[in-house]
Amino acid sequence: MQGRDNRSARNRIQMAGTIQTTESLLAEGIQRMPTEKPKKDSSREAIILLVVVLAVAGYCIRYGLQTLTYIEAKMWARTDPWLNDVPVPLPPPAPLPDLSKAKDKPTFVKTSEWEFRVPWKGEPKEVHLPTAIEFQFDSGQSITFYDPNEQADSLGQLKKLNPLNYEKLTNVFQGAIPQTNYELYRDVYSASPTQMSLFMPLSDAMRANVMLLWKISFGVDAQPGIRSFEWQKARGFEFGDPSKGGPVALRVFDNQDRQFRFLFVTRAGTQGTFTQDDVDFVIQTLQPIPFEER
Repeated sequence: MQGRDNRSARNRIQMAGTIQTTESLLAEGIQRMPTEKPKKDSSREAIILLVVVLAVAGYCIRYGLQTLTYIEAKMWARTDPWLNDVPVPLPPPAPLPDLSKAKDKPTFVKTSEWEFRVPWKGEPKEVHLPTAIEFQFDSGQSITFYDPNEQADSLGQLKKLNPLNYEKLTNVFQGAIPQTNYELYRDVYSASPTQMSLFMPLSDAMRANVMLLWKISFGVDAQPGIRSFEWQKARGFEFGDPSKGGPVALRVFDNQDRQFRFLFVTRAGTQGTFTQDDVDFVIQTLQPIPFEER
């Protein structure tokens, strides 16, 4: 009986030791778990961070400059919304009437070298400005004609006075360089921030950026909108809309690429108006005065 009790006592001691050992192992495992899990999380975070860094670096190498030009163009457009305007073709002008048979002959307006006709009656009052002449009509309309000799030959100056910039111009246009001032203005005014993209080719992004800078430097003479026209003897751009009642400015180029600028306004306090047909009529009748009549 005593021997049996001794064995039972030994068994209880062994079991207690086993339980204690098991508890010790569990406690040790629990203590280790918090220290092992952060190691795995930190390794995963490091890998994710490395992937993100590589992705950003790759994007910057491939599209970094495009992104900068895109953001810059949007900022310019926010400051000058007219940069988003591109030339919209005007409808063809109405044919000129046979002026020799007209009952009410249009008024001739003359400068020292040029002349044009207007559809309004009466001789205008001439106001001579440093580089222009303003013709004021009794009916309220006013036309300012800028001296063609004072208009910049942008393309010619680049070729003759600044060959380095002309070479840059060739690079910008990728070989398809404008051959006339009209083509230069056409390409520049056709540029718009809306044409920019984050993923466009780098050469296209740089070209668009330069074109927008030139567009800002060329400026806009009136608003809203830009319209273009290409007629038999004249082509160019119209800024503003006659139907809105505000000023309308024009840059006109003849077949010899000479530039002419007009500004049509209605004087304050008058009931005068002008239409698109009136503007078209003036441009269509622009011509040099014969040498013997100057």
